[in-house]
Amino acid sequence: MPKLTKPAHTSPQFLNFPFENAAGNGKRLLRTVATVNEVGNEERSLTTPLLARLPGTTQNTARKAEKEAMKIKSFRVDYAIWMKNDKKAIDVYTSCINAGYKHKKTMKIAFRYLKYQENPALYH
Repeated sequence: MPKLTKPAHTSPQFLNFPFENAAGNGKRLLRTVATVNEVGNEERSLTTPLLARLPGTTQNTARKAEKEAMKIKSFRVDYAIWMKNDKKAIDVYTSCINAGYKHKKTMKIAFRYLKYQENPALYH
């Protein structure tokens, strides 16, 4: 049976910088401004999946809108029936409360129904 060996530890490329241009404060080694400017291959950009999680970014807003559309699509049959019966958001709220949903979820369903009423074809 072959012996399992631990892989050799390699540090990421951005950690490889010359020590002569580093300033120490007792606990850790800090790069000086000259060293930061010399290291040009350092990656400093944010990736798209990370941007999708940061509040206020375009990717995050698009991700939230997509998730909201998916939630509206999951109730689209109920919304279509309520719209056909000419129900208002308060009627949707009342029927959801009577069905046993909690207040918070019922409010979200009613607000999504209002959004659905604006453009039903978007969710079918």
